[in-house]
Amino acid sequence: LEAKYGDLDALNVAWRWDCTHHQYSSWAQVQPPRSMPQEWGVVTAWLDWRTFLNENMAAFIGWQHALIKEHDREHPTMTNIFAPSGRDVEMALDVWRMADQADAIGYDLYPGIIREPGGKPHLHEAPEYISMFLDIGRSSAIHAGREFWLPELESGPINGWALGPDYTTTPQDITRYNLEALAHGAKAILYQGYREWPCIPIHWGALADLRGRATGRYHAAAAINRMVNEHASFFLKAQPPRAEVALYTDTRNEMLLHGMGANDLLRRCVRGAYHTFWRAGYPVEFADSAALQKGDLPYKLIVLPCAMLVDEPTGAALRGFVERGGTLLAFAKGAWVDGRGWSWDEQPGASLSALFGVQAGEIERSAECAIHLGEEKFGAADLPPAVAGYWHRQPLDAAEGGEIIARFADGSGAIVRRRGGAGQAIYVGTHLDAA
Repeated sequence: LEAKYGDLDALNVAWRWDCTHHQYSSWAQVQPPRSMPQEWGVVTAWLDWRTFLNENMAAFIGWQHALIKEHDREHPTMTNIFAPSGRDVEMALDVWRMADQADAIGYDLYPGIIREPGGKPHLHEAPEYISMFLDIGRSSAIHAGREFWLPELESGPINGWALGPDYTTTPQDITRYNLEALAHGAKAILYQGYREWPCIPIHWGALADLRGRATGRYHAAAAINRMVNEHASFFLKAQPPRAEVALYTDTRNEMLLHGMGANDLLRRCVRGAYHTFWRAGYPVEFADSAALQKGDLPYKLIVLPCAMLVDEPTGAALRGFVERGGTLLAFAKGAWVDGRGWSWDEQPGASLSALFGVQAGEIERSAECAIHLGEEKFGAADLPPAVAGYWHRQPLDAAEGGEIIARFADGSGAIVRRRGGAGQAIYVGTHLDAA
């Protein structure tokens, strides 16, 4: 905090919580926040604390990498994470920071684990889950210039102790998981595990059973191995083509929404946006704020699902993207707060109101979020008369250069588009992605 703010006066301003707040007179007085924002904790303090933990975790991985390289320059280093899991913030897993710290970034893929009690495994609840998981891993590797590995792959009945397992992994699953991983550019695939452990009675199944006998999963894995070996030089060099669509997923935004109890909304928006493109056959990558600020990206479309925290540098990067010919798509409550977690006085903030040509009205939760489409605006006779929105309803007016292209049932603006530079920006007053 001292390195970030310089002196206590700046910290006291940043951590103020109107109408009451702490005043620190010594750095020794500062403690980690005891309340999350949803419990009326200080938003900026929460973001600073979680950022510190993320930096600490990433620095630890980097320290290990450097220590190993002092003694062994030959072998690659790798760290593996399970993200997105819904608990990334709790575990201080910042995939974008961690991918920078080793020679490869690895991900743990377990499609058979149940997401919620009484629910269905990832594999059955969301058919796009495996592809989305692998695309997040591949994207973090791409932006860090590292290899993408899959060091833990579900290899048998998984999870649950006495009440499990959640799902009995089939030979067909092993084939699909491997082919998807190869198609997403994974350069290492390892199983968890080869033989089931008798000392961990959790039901952590494997390719061989408790007595070491081959299962159908073993034979499926062997067939994949033979295919990869036969074409080893191809698979070593092959990379998936870069996507032209990117979904914005930034760690600070995740921390903010986690602290405000909006994890489920964020996951639903990101998954919904991904599912739409996946179903239509469009490859997708993910990008955080740092990636956008680097520029020189191959994207024609950037989508901001549930992007409620957008700082000024990210806003500038998005404005440059549209100026150069890109299409930007955002949804209700977009760019609501700045990098400190303070509300922008004009929303969407980060100077994006002018980019979208929109003047956003007061937002509310509403069950009536349907958007009525006008054929004359979209030029497609086969469109439905209305499409569903979700959760938030934010009436919109067109500002300078903006054009209302769809409306809510009461006639207020629902979608505003503005063409600027060589590109365009579109703002939607509800969550079409989550719907």
